[in-house]
Amino acid sequence: MINRLQLLLSCFMPANVVLNARESFQYHTVITLSLLVGSSGFPFIWIFMLMGHGQEALVVGWSFLIFYLIPLGVKYGISLPVASHLISANYLQCHIFLCVFFGGVSAPNAMWLIGSPLIAILTGGYRHGVIWAITSSLTIMILFFAEFTGQYEFISSLTFAEHLLIHSLGMIGLLFATFGSAASYELLRLTELERRQHAEQELLKAHQELKDRDQQKTTFFQNISHELRTPLTLILNPIDSMRQQLPEHSELAMIERNARRLLRLVNQLLDFQKVEAGKRTLKLEYIDLAQLSLECGSYFNSSCLSKGIDFYISINGSIVTQSEIRSTTQQPLWVKADLDSLEIIIFNFLSNALKFTSDGGQIELGVQTLSDGVHLFVRDTGVGIPKETQKYLFEVFTQLEHTSTRSFEGSGLGLALSKALTEQLGGQVGVTSELGKGSTFWSTFPQIKADSVGHSSSFKEFEVRTWLLDEQVVSKQPHPDHDRLGLSKENPLESNSSIYHIHVIDDLEDMRMLLGRFLTKAGYRVSFSKNGQQGLELIQQDRPDLIITDLMMPTMSGSQFINELRHLPVYSDIPVILLTATSDGSHRLQVKNDGADVILGKPFNRRELLRVTESLLFGEVTKDDDERQCLF
Repeated sequence: MINRLQLLLSCFMPANVVLNARESFQYHTVITLSLLVGSSGFPFIWIFMLMGHGQEALVVGWSFLIFYLIPLGVKYGISLPVASHLISANYLQCHIFLCVFFGGVSAPNAMWLIGSPLIAILTGGYRHGVIWAITSSLTIMILFFAEFTGQYEFISSLTFAEHLLIHSLGMIGLLFATFGSAASYELLRLTELERRQHAEQELLKAHQELKDRDQQKTTFFQNISHELRTPLTLILNPIDSMRQQLPEHSELAMIERNARRLLRLVNQLLDFQKVEAGKRTLKLEYIDLAQLSLECGSYFNSSCLSKGIDFYISINGSIVTQSEIRSTTQQPLWVKADLDSLEIIIFNFLSNALKFTSDGGQIELGVQTLSDGVHLFVRDTGVGIPKETQKYLFEVFTQLEHTSTRSFEGSGLGLALSKALTEQLGGQVGVTSELGKGSTFWSTFPQIKADSVGHSSSFKEFEVRTWLLDEQVVSKQPHPDHDRLGLSKENPLESNSSIYHIHVIDDLEDMRMLLGRFLTKAGYRVSFSKNGQQGLELIQQDRPDLIITDLMMPTMSGSQFINELRHLPVYSDIPVILLTATSDGSHRLQVKNDGADVILGKPFNRRELLRVTESLLFGEVTKDDDERQCLF
């Protein structure tokens, strides 16, 4: 029966109503009661016709028709409140006419007027019921006073026997109508309850599947992170030994920088997954947060010097200069925490500040005592953060720049990891920032009294882990390859005598130098730009034969550069190779439509680069069928 009822109701349900939505039950109730109350009038049409009361049968007939039209109106746009009022109004008007024909308040159907507010409550709620209870009461009072004062004389068209028959049938009909309405309402309620229980079971099932997948993802990240750390260890140690023997070797320096960058990301992923899974073991000990800040700051200062940034450390408001770091004797600020976690938090805050602070700015690493504990903060004079986006800063993998013109590299994981570690240590984390005026990232930890510490903590064996500092905060000193390739920072044109000139556009200096080495060894003349805007200016000074550009760059992305280039008549025919690390097929198709001749996926090797370069310059397309990195 439930299935048949649902099939009937589905014929009148609007297309935009979701079956399990909250409002679906109200729609079902309105449709069901309209059809039910309308159907209850059909036997009386037949009875009135047999008794010879045609006009009374006509009144019930048009009311019957209206009741059946209301569900159709609901299907095609009538709102639920309007439909509820229409049902009650149609019911009331039918019985007002019958009261007039059958003798006023003494008519056998007068008692049926109580049905109007009952229907209104079921279809529209108690407020609708109050409205129609008042309306029905006023109707009865008007009929009574009209007859009592002699304003209108109601003459019944019924004989005494007909009056008794209709009165008796009306009582039975009212009983069955009330029972039918209540039963239908209960049936709908149970149907809705069953549907909701089924939906909840589906949600619980989906939730469990998501938990299982999340656990699988966690296990995968942990396994892959461990697997990556093993080859990285085998790579970094030999590189470290070779760097000691060949300190001026530029290619080894580039390998070491980027290998340590990869190590930092892998370690962040592993640490974050451990925290999220509750499997990161804390080695709690008493730590002087002031001394730890001095140790970390001492290492960090060299990175600031390379960018011309003033860096200083403050302990309870007193500035500690770099010359005083080793000799200063400040009051210890003890916390009970995990040393590795604190070190990660400090360097994530410092790396973030250095990344977003321009040359000539200031960064302060500070520790101070507050009423609620020890306050660690990093304040910078960088670009600042809009208030509406600050709440997303500590969410995992969140970056404020998601476009192809983003200005800074990074996974968006560091701040989320810092938040998770701070909270695991029982502290709080936050940020205060104003756009254009800089930011302050902070963590607050419960302070431990000095007399509770004793002599159980020491920094004698502490060594800063250099991989914690983001390798993207690179030195602004001239790259080692500038001299060897004959490059100048002011005018980066290669002096090679080749007749073929290739212009390379990439915001990463290591990538520019790598491409420069590949191309100059192959006999090409090379020039460089840091972004698309600079590239447009330089190619108009010296027209290249080929352009190689990265996709994601600040100021103007590779895609935007190509689009601008194709609108310059003199330079629109220059072939372009676009470098990208994205694996999104639709995105690749978009940049291909923008005018890229070749899309070369990262990572690529020297052979792949030179093959596509030669194919564009000399028209010898020799694409390998199994080459998935290069898309023509």
